[in-house]
Amino acid sequence: MAAPSRMNGHAVAAAALGTRQLTMIVENMHCGACLAKVERTLLAVPGVVAARANLTARRVQAEIVRGTTDDKSVLEALKAAGYQAAEMATLPFDAAARRERGLLARIAVAGFAATNIMLLSVSVWAGAFHDMDEREL
Repeated sequence: MAAPSRMNGHAVAAAALGTRQLTMIVENMHCGACLAKVERTLLAVPGVVAARANLTARRVQAEIVRGTTDDKSVLEALKAAGYQAAEMATLPFDAAARRERGLLARIAVAGFAATNIMLLSVSVWAGAFHDMDEREL
């Protein structure tokens, strides 16, 4: 079950105006207290209506009302709170899909090669292959 995102009181008004997502990497977020402080810091920035941090991935996602604040202001607020943050670069959908297809092709080739090796080894495992005489054992 996913934890609900932390939202401030402007969330209802923000839904009518439209929001955008900003995903950031926070280098020095080490514990639950850091996570809570990062979320509180982001919610204090005007225009930020929701903030959700992931401690394991060290990522933070902020939901910002369109036209209220820029990304630089959000990053500066985190810097003022003592955290090193940077906007996470996102790949366009086509580039991500091409990369995934390439990885899938590599896995398929590796699986095919592993299957062939295993099938060739079956004769050895079954004892059908006799290259050694019993006297040599």
